[in-house]
Amino acid sequence: MSLYFIFSLFGLVVAVAYLGWRLFPPFMQGLDRNELDQEPDSNLTPEKNLLKLVRKVPKGYVVTFGMLSQQMEGGMPPAQIAKHIRELGTGSHLPWWRVVRKEGNRGVIPVTETGVKQRKKLESEGIQFEGETISLKEFEWTY
Repeated sequence: MSLYFIFSLFGLVVAVAYLGWRLFPPFMQGLDRNELDQEPDSNLTPEKNLLKLVRKVPKGYVVTFGMLSQQMEGGMPPAQIAKHIRELGTGSHLPWWRVVRKEGNRGVIPVTETGVKQRKKLESEGIQFEGETISLKEFEWTY
């Protein structure tokens, strides 16, 4: 076995492990899509309940990190919610783009690729911006 083959195999294993983690973050593993449609459940982890709450936000509405924090059984700080949303990545099937800051501005930097993608997704759902801000009075979803 050549040294080149060993390093290539090692690189492949590392790449597969990394992609597996990015596509299925640790807190998403073992979560059935049907579980996401049910009401928050104290038997599930806080992270799984968070995913269920995010999935409930309908098209044309947004929810704030603080609102999600209030809805969590057992609580979760808004900063931790933001971390979990960020871990989902933009390839997630969950509507991560519908989660915004309490001021109505987006949780990502507007000029980044993710920020542009979030704005396009929100505008395609009928959400209107005033500069970089969304009117929460008009577009905020309440549970």
